[in-house]
Amino acid sequence: MVIVDVGLLSGFSADKESYRNSVDSFKIKKVELQDGHLFLYLDPMEVNSLLQLSIDTIHQFSVENLQPAIVKVYDYYHTDDSVVAEYEAPK
Repeated sequence: MVIVDVGLLSGFSADKESYRNSVDSFKIKKVELQDGHLFLYLDPMEVNSLLQLSIDTIHQFSVENLQPAIVKVYDYYHTDDSVVAEYEAPK
C-alpha cells in the first residue's frame, strides 16, 4: 500500500472529497484528514509509475511569510522507501 501525506499550507484546509475528480482517483482506497495533513491510501504501485492527483484547498485565512508545505509519498510497509517534495501557494 502507498501513502500520500499532503501537508496543508498554513491558513488552508482541504476538500476531502475533491480528489475524486483526479485522473487516478480509482487507485485511492481510503482518505483521512488529520492535524493539518491529508492522507491518501493507495493500491500498491509499480516502481517508476506515475500518479496524477488533484486536491482542492480552501483559503480560510491569510498568513504572513507563508512557508512551503511538504508532500511525502511512501510505502506503508517499508517507510524508508519514500520521496518528499515541497509545494507553495500560487502567487
